Amino acid sequence: MNKIASILSSMNGWQRLWFLISIILIFPFSYHYYHNTINLEEVKHDDTFYDVFNESDKDMLILDREYIESILNPPPPAPAPEAAPAPMSPSLPQTVSNNNIEKDTRVIVKVPNGHVLVFKEDYGLDAMRLVGKKYIDRLKHEAVIYNTALLVKYLFFWVLCCIALYSLGYGIAWVNRGFEKKPRSAK
Repeated sequence: MNKIASILSSMNGWQRLWFLISIILIFPFSYHYYHNTINLEEVKHDDTFYDVFNESDKDMLILDREYIESILNPPPPAPAPEAAPAPMSPSLPQTVSNNNIEKDTRVIVKVPNGHVLVFKEDYGLDAMRLVGKKYIDRLKHEAVIYNTALLVKYLFFWVLCCIALYSLGYGIAWVNRGFEKKPRSAK
């Protein structure tokens, strides 16, 4: 601690100004970094995220992009046709046969970034949770990569500003020293 105090006390006025402004610059850079980082909800889906799945995981899922898009963005419902007026005479109740209705066994799981994992059928909560965890781990990995690259970029620009500020102060001090009166040397 004593060494830091001696370094700070040996600084001239321009260096002290540079040090103070460099420290102050940390705050806007930190603010912008904080507001530009992404979380899991903001990671855009990419089909390469499916690379984390092994073959048995892929066999459980429907990976057809068009099918998944149709689930995420269903077409708007068609307008209902005008209903015909009910007949005035009493009629027998109508029965509907379930023979033509195919049972839908797929399971749709929405992950934090808004994408859906569509399972062909119910494979059990543990198996589906494991597949979902692999996808979410990939999202976390992508968010860490993005945020780390962003941090490096902000640190680079902060250091660049500090160097530019120091160079500016050094240049102004150098010009100022040139205007100082020097004693004339006797010839």
